[in-house]
Amino acid sequence: MESQESVFSLLSRIARIVRVLRESNIKDLISEVSDPSPRHMIAIAHIATADGISVSDISSRMSISLAAASQLVSQMANAGLIDRYEDPNDHRRTLLKLSEDRGQEIKAQIASRTAPIASAIATLDPARFNFLLETLDEIIIAIESPNASDSGQAPEVGSS
Repeated sequence: MESQESVFSLLSRIARIVRVLRESNIKDLISEVSDPSPRHMIAIAHIATADGISVSDISSRMSISLAAASQLVSQMANAGLIDRYEDPNDHRRTLLKLSEDRGQEIKAQIASRTAPIASAIATLDPARFNFLLETLDEIIIAIESPNASDSGQAPEVGSS
């Protein structure tokens, strides 16, 4: 398969996954946030699936600045979607959880939208799934690398 054809085959599949997830009514669940964005949806998913997560954890997981993560968290807290609480092991640290009012509804919606992905992943043996993740990580590194486009050569994926 030609290199460019391979690139666009991969990108079209990623775009389809993203489109389906964006079309879900998760956005309706965060409608209290003024100008909700995909970043809000990703952050709320991290909060929903973590047992106490910090703003710096969100920043790291989403590869965004601490200031951007803090702004997302503040907007969602002001909208009543998440609660802040003190880390029982480190009183200087603040953790996040879904609000008591909306938490179960948000978790259920996220679970229903991600169930098909979980089912597809379950068909893969651990080695194939790890290979998929490693390949995607290599693609991310390649496109985020400031030198990748300067050399005129595409980095070799899967060669590490």
